[in-house]
Amino acid sequence: MQTRSRKKSHDCLAVAAALFLVFGAGMAQARADGPSGDAAAASTGASKPLPPGGGDAGQVFQANLAAMRAGDVDAMLATVVKAQADKMRAQRKDPQFGAMLEMMKAFAPRSATVTGGRDFGDRVELDIDAVDQSGAKSSGLSRLVKEDGQWKVEKTSMKSGG
Repeated sequence: MQTRSRKKSHDCLAVAAALFLVFGAGMAQARADGPSGDAAAASTGASKPLPPGGGDAGQVFQANLAAMRAGDVDAMLATVVKAQADKMRAQRKDPQFGAMLEMMKAFAPRSATVTGGRDFGDRVELDIDAVDQSGAKSSGLSRLVKEDGQWKVEKTSMKSGG
């Protein structure tokens, strides 16, 4: 029975990982690898600067964050890349989904401001300053890509002390 319990715990973590799309794990690595949190992406392509707010991509980022805070899964699905949306749809059937959704809501920043970013054409990187639920500041980057002509959140990495 203990093995089954560990499996359930592992499954629970997988659900959390799928839900915790925006403010998830690789926080410290983002700045180490470059603006995108990806060493390969950091060294490729010319970009144009984005203004504070991040334009259309910034609006999608803010809509994703609002959906996370509200626990609105359908709105989250509408703002993330297809691969992440597919994972979330599959996890909705898990009995632990509700608990993971509550955990994700608790960890979503209280506020986030897009301070600028870079536009690579079909990909943007947004610079984020945020305040968590306790009032602590954090900073990070959100990468959005165009899918079917619309911006979708692919990955966001945050670190404390921004």
